[in-house]
Amino acid sequence: VRARGMDTPGYLREAVLRTTGEGGVALHFVFQSQVLDERITLRDAGIKDGDTVFLVQTPLLCLTASFDGTARIWYLQNGDCRRMLVAQLGGQVQSATFSPNGLKLLTVSLDGLGKLWCAETGELCCELNGKDGHVML
Repeated sequence: VRARGMDTPGYLREAVLRTTGEGGVALHFVFQSQVLDERITLRDAGIKDGDTVFLVQTPLLCLTASFDGTARIWYLQNGDCRRMLVAQLGGQVQSATFSPNGLKLLTVSLDGLGKLWCAETGELCCELNGKDGHVML
């Protein structure tokens, strides 16, 4: 994909995805150690002919909660399960969500028990009890 000064990273991302046929990935453009804002043109970002811009590809993930007592992290690109967390043996996981930075995730079981996990390792960080013993998500 050839870039012009008036192009935005958002436009280039879509062009790269169309050209490569990739799906289920997030693409970010990095210039001088900064992720480029998708709405600003390359020229306005200070990029000129001959500058090096890095393209960073990260997998898109999906987190599911299940009535079998597990939460699972899935790769959207190929549908493979990246990690399975057993949140409630013999119970049901009502909901699960990633932290804003994606490093932790929270599961809440039907009985109101909350658990905080490391998204990368699957290690249980702590258990949470809310008012009346229930955590609401």
